[in-house]
Amino acid sequence: EKAPHYPRERLRLLHNPNAFGNEDPRRIRERQVEPATFRIGYLGRISPEKNPIGLVRAFARLNQKYPGTRLTLCGPVYFSDYEKEFIEEITGMAQVEYVGATSDPRTFFESIDGLALSSFIEGRAMTSTEAMSYGLPVLSTDVGGMREVVLDGQTGILVLLDAFGADPAHELRPPH
Repeated sequence: EKAPHYPRERLRLLHNPNAFGNEDPRRIRERQVEPATFRIGYLGRISPEKNPIGLVRAFARLNQKYPGTRLTLCGPVYFSDYEKEFIEEITGMAQVEYVGATSDPRTFFESIDGLALSSFIEGRAMTSTEAMSYGLPVLSTDVGGMREVVLDGQTGILVLLDAFGADPAHELRPPH
């Protein structure tokens, strides 16, 4: 079946309505960041498919090597059973902060040095493009459409799911 033809004069470009930062998303913020004090952020649902518990566990391994690193998680909780498990996981971890949901991601993005996404499944995470619009690098699992958003080694790093799983042999590391 042939696709319908639309006259060029009837086509319109619709920009994303979200209020992004002023950075060019193709250019990662150039600034001096000490690996030892790198601030990692997570913005998304606190739910099983997003795997924030896996991120916390991977961060704990990273933090043993770089004790000054910090992890801030931001987002709403959707499942009370998962919330209990999540809270138990972060309790007692001084370098991990959960700030709850936000209606102002700008302040969150301005407070971190990079965004981490640990999803088991993902389409094209809006938070990754938002982070890049603030000049932040994105570390993401290589799932779904993330390869179309994160240019591995340029705008961020794509990792296998094992990076956020139970395999301690795979290490996360801050940029150098």
